[in-house]
Amino acid sequence: RIDLVKHPQTGQFFIAEVEVDKLHGFGYATLCRSLSPQPPGLGLANLIASISHDTPTGMLLSGLERFYLPEAAYFARQVKQLGGQLRVIFENSYLFDQELASVKQVLTLPTFKGKPSIPPDLVVLSHRQPALGEKSSLGIISNPSLDSNLEQLLNLCFDASTLQQLRQVIPTTHFLSDFHSPEVKQELLHNLETHPEQFFVKVKNQSGARGVAQAGDKAAQIDLLRRFAKDVVIQQAIPPCWIELPYIDIAAGYTGKDQHTIRYGLFVSDGAIMDLALTASPSPVAHGGKTSIQMGARLV
Repeated sequence: RIDLVKHPQTGQFFIAEVEVDKLHGFGYATLCRSLSPQPPGLGLANLIASISHDTPTGMLLSGLERFYLPEAAYFARQVKQLGGQLRVIFENSYLFDQELASVKQVLTLPTFKGKPSIPPDLVVLSHRQPALGEKSSLGIISNPSLDSNLEQLLNLCFDASTLQQLRQVIPTTHFLSDFHSPEVKQELLHNLETHPEQFFVKVKNQSGARGVAQAGDKAAQIDLLRRFAKDVVIQQAIPPCWIELPYIDIAAGYTGKDQHTIRYGLFVSDGAIMDLALTASPSPVAHGGKTSIQMGARLV
């Protein structure tokens, strides 16, 4: 999953975050797909239905992900309607071991803290790659300090054209590590102090809206820098693109219109687009919440 934001002037998409080992959003993406007259890609539910058609499959959630249970349950129902065999297995359930033994493959693995070893015949379809999913990976690829040793390593991992393409769509991202000289760090912190509206400060390994100080919120930015030190990135802020959208308050039933920003959640498998989910919020940073809107998308 890649979270994209759109520049209001140029229309270019930029990568805000990358999620490689989580199933968050599968249900939301499937719901958004049902709202689109021409949804892009194969569809996550169709993909998992084909994978699990003849093989009982588990969708594992860790003990810290209870919030995502309703969404995961919805996704599992959609997969079953398409002929797949998918069940949600919650790590904290007292039936966990029994439920795990009832499937032949799993989409992802939670932490398994305090649990016995994984059954030897269990097929794991998606192994955890936490380093790739950390926000620091964008800073490493960006390499704005032009560290020569890092650049040499990057050229071993990517060909020159791929590295150039990645840097064109990744906002300049500084990972406060040893790759930065004291002078570069001092200049960067000075720029953040004088122009906080030009940057986001993000904790490298937190998800959702946690651990993110928005552009312009200098107090929150300084607080994250103070508390997490080298575990944060400082990322160039892409100006929000505001669009007037209709909404309905599902609790009260009334409708209206408001200005929203949009986050584009792109789901990809083996280089092919599976789904594109749109989340809009009446705030400078689009995120899920009580005031967010889920929308369908189509490629034009």
